[in-house]
Amino acid sequence: MNIWQKGTQVPKHSVQMALAGLVLAGAIVTGRAASVSPPPLPGADIPYSYVTVDQELTEAIRFFALNLGIAADIAPGILGRTGADIPSGLSRRAYLDHLAAAFRFVWYFDGTTLHVAPTSSVQTEVFSLENNDGMRILSALSRLGLYQPKFRHSYDLKGKVFLVSGPPSYVSDVKKTVEALEKANKTLVTVLRGSVEDPILHSLARTPDVSTGGAAGDGVALSAEAETSE
Repeated sequence: MNIWQKGTQVPKHSVQMALAGLVLAGAIVTGRAASVSPPPLPGADIPYSYVTVDQELTEAIRFFALNLGIAADIAPGILGRTGADIPSGLSRRAYLDHLAAAFRFVWYFDGTTLHVAPTSSVQTEVFSLENNDGMRILSALSRLGLYQPKFRHSYDLKGKVFLVSGPPSYVSDVKKTVEALEKANKTLVTVLRGSVEDPILHSLARTPDVSTGGAAGDGVALSAEAETSE
């Protein structure tokens, strides 16, 4: 079966490939091109057997990180107290998600440290790119294990603008990555025009002294000034 358009016969498979390309391009433009998953929380699906008692929320989070063998970075503004009302049998990830929903904070794990910040601290930063594009930024974040799909990432390929929205610690990591990539891809290009041979000097005033002669020791130095006087 063929599709006709304005008198031109277009194979159906070509149209399907074109549509697939448009779908892929749309996914890239919306900032979803990164395919590498972020570092998983250690034992994320293992039940968290720690018995929560009445204590400060920051202490509960620190004990959680300690039990998982990771560091904790808790931003100012994490307030509240946990109690016995937390459901039992939750996995490690589910326990942390429950606290986040109950006390309105966001969290992410970068492979070594659990970062926790109030939802009110979430910020947005826009970067103007000169030597990169948004797709390359997302790819670099993925390769470095920093990309967090839970936060917002957008970019404009035509305008070379990249946007990220998330907690301050994450935005700071993205900013450092963007700055490093911009610096690494900044190159100085030197353009050489004309022949690579020695140039011909047309001005006698710029012609260096020329040594001419026959036998050794009989050379005669003839300067540009001498030629002019003759």
